[in-house]
Amino acid sequence: MATSIFCTKAQAPTDEDIAEAMGKTKELWNTFKTRIGEEYTGVKNEWKFYSKKSGWILVFKKNKRTLFYLVPCKDYFRVFFVFGEKAIDAAKNAHLPEDVLKNILEAPKYIEGTSFDIDVKQEQDLNIVDTLLKIKDEV
Repeated sequence: MATSIFCTKAQAPTDEDIAEAMGKTKELWNTFKTRIGEEYTGVKNEWKFYSKKSGWILVFKKNKRTLFYLVPCKDYFRVFFVFGEKAIDAAKNAHLPEDVLKNILEAPKYIEGTSFDIDVKQEQDLNIVDTLLKIKDEV
């Protein structure tokens, strides 16, 4: 799993911590979280600390199913997905940018699926994430 900038287990990051770490990208973080709330019913999020190596990660679930993980980084954030074969097939037909599709197809495959992440640094990155999230939610 991707590594968060927040690696101290004592306390989950606050909104102020995130704003300080992400700078201008915090606005994209807020936009994305708002979209999730507006477009997907029943989605809840929770901060999790898996290990010192991965740090604090915001997990988004719909019912008991994990949709994705948000990983705060310095001046950007990552959206981490795990796709099954049906979702991978759907991604192949989703008109994603060539480099994104290559990233997905070359990503490590595990029992639970293919894991990959997308760095979000600008609005167009959110559009890619939106497409991937729709695939994950529908498949």
